[in-house]
Amino acid sequence: MPHFNRFKRMQQVTGGRNIKFFIAFVLIVFSSFAHADLAVDELVFRTHYGATNNQFRNLGIVGELYSGGGIPTTGTFDVEIGIWDSQTGGNQLGSETFASVAVVAGEFSAHTPLSSAFDGINIRDTFISLSFDGTEVGRTSLNRANDNLLGGGLEVKRFATASTFLDYSPGGPTGTFDSGPGARTLKIGGRVTGAGEQLNNVVVRVHEGPTGGTILLEETFSTVDVTRGQFSLDVAELAGSVGDVLSQDSTSNKYVTLSIDGGSESQRMPLNELGGEFTSGGVSVSDLQVLSAYRGDYEPTPDSGRTWNVSGVAMTDVGLPLDGSFPVELSFYDAETAGTEFAAITIPSVSFDEGSFSIDPTDFDPIDADLDFSQIFVELEIDGMGFNERIAVNAPFSTLGTVIAIPEASVAAVWSLLCGGFLLRRRRGRKQTPPLLTSF
Repeated sequence: MPHFNRFKRMQQVTGGRNIKFFIAFVLIVFSSFAHADLAVDELVFRTHYGATNNQFRNLGIVGELYSGGGIPTTGTFDVEIGIWDSQTGGNQLGSETFASVAVVAGEFSAHTPLSSAFDGINIRDTFISLSFDGTEVGRTSLNRANDNLLGGGLEVKRFATASTFLDYSPGGPTGTFDSGPGARTLKIGGRVTGAGEQLNNVVVRVHEGPTGGTILLEETFSTVDVTRGQFSLDVAELAGSVGDVLSQDSTSNKYVTLSIDGGSESQRMPLNELGGEFTSGGVSVSDLQVLSAYRGDYEPTPDSGRTWNVSGVAMTDVGLPLDGSFPVELSFYDAETAGTEFAAITIPSVSFDEGSFSIDPTDFDPIDADLDFSQIFVELEIDGMGFNERIAVNAPFSTLGTVIAIPEASVAAVWSLLCGGFLLRRRRGRKQTPPLLTSF
């Protein structure tokens, strides 16, 4: 009898451990299925005119440089952007070189407010190469973000470029915009630390020239939302005249500053500079981006079309980056809410690398020449998961979040686990492992 009681107690202990193991297993699996939500950060929908005649552009670049072994690089490099008529091989059409660019712990950025390298070139039909001290890392298209390039023993992650057509010249050789001279946007975004969930009293100024000069525009945002450490603001929301200010003659001599909550003013940034940083009002800002582009119908060459790109970093709601290939659907609307859908496209397979993705399908132009593209908004869907808001054109560091019900397959899996738990409870005194735990 004593031996039997000891054996029975062993069965009870073993059964109890199995039950505890099973409950933990159910919770883990249920959590993994239930947390199917996605968040997308650093999101931006970029679109710029290709343009061709008497073309001068600004050019900004930013990225992270690693050795072939994945070690962040530190040093000084001559960085060259080459312009090519093919993604591989082909003919080089021009180049822009940034001399002695500092790379610190992998991070680099560079900018020129005026480049003639693209004169006479429709950038929509070209590719750009990225080289460090003569070593080419890879090629991509202009005005993309979150590109990953690998070559020559080097790796560049989250590479982004920004370049826009500079001059508005009514009746001149560069053509005209039918939406008038007030036809330029100004949108700013970046990462912040020390700000909580909002920034207070953000002052944006547009200056004439890199030093001194006239303040052409000043607008104050009483509050700016901060989502997952990022902010994005649209100056045109407050300043209807921003397009007039930025379209006077050439925008190559227009610079932007920010200050927060009465703090010191940032250094002046030219339009379409990427990777700025400053501290103001107790808040540190990094990866600052100042994006500005024309928005109306360009004449006489509207058929030059636009470049466009949607990019971001997708994470699960528990902070894990999305990796692999997934279908993505983009829908284009003429209003931030409701409105009319005027174009849509589904890309069957988009690569997500440590969460980063960049979509730039060829032979697709969702922008109707008669539309004011500043009033175009995009809905994003990743692998069937939709988001409850739309993003605006050229607004850096937009964020999206979604709450999705448990997919049917996940419900079935959890239901199977619960049913298995009932069977396990009935069989807890048996020595064999329940079939449930061997079938997953």
